[in-house]
Amino acid sequence: MKVDFIKRCIGTPGDLIEMKKGVLYRNGQRLDEPYKALSECIDKQLNPECQDFRNLSEDAKNHLTMASFKLINYKGEIIPLNYTDRDANAASPQVDDFLEGNAPYHVADKFVIPDPDDEKKAEALPAQKVPPGKYLMMGDNRNNSFDGRGWGLVPRDQIIGRAELVWWPLLRMHLTR
Repeated sequence: MKVDFIKRCIGTPGDLIEMKKGVLYRNGQRLDEPYKALSECIDKQLNPECQDFRNLSEDAKNHLTMASFKLINYKGEIIPLNYTDRDANAASPQVDDFLEGNAPYHVADKFVIPDPDDEKKAEALPAQKVPPGKYLMMGDNRNNSFDGRGWGLVPRDQIIGRAELVWWPLLRMHLTR
């Protein structure tokens, strides 16, 4: 890959990572995630469809479709599976009518499960642990981050550093430790 991403390492080799309706679990334990943030729209002129999730009412937030996630062994490969009550790794995830256009997940084309019958079968598969030499990364901006849930696991040799400072948005600038 020729692009660098800054994401949080959520799963190391041997970890069992699952997200159940937006709540993250590592090895069966619910994670406290004080670093997790909700999206904000920086420039609605560039993206008029962008929703500023931080400003939604609690009722509106609760109405959003929260995706679940796990790693599965699908056709001999460990892949990320994102699923809701309606679909799993679909090419076009189904969304709530409340905030039209805000799909609960997006996956790379190679992870799309094209057959709805296979979607349900994949959802029933047991969660798999992060395999040796691989890592699972997620963005802190959890509701609007294309990360390991969408592009899969990262080999150790592709990890090039550690973030020391959050600098954007400027109002939330801080050291990471």
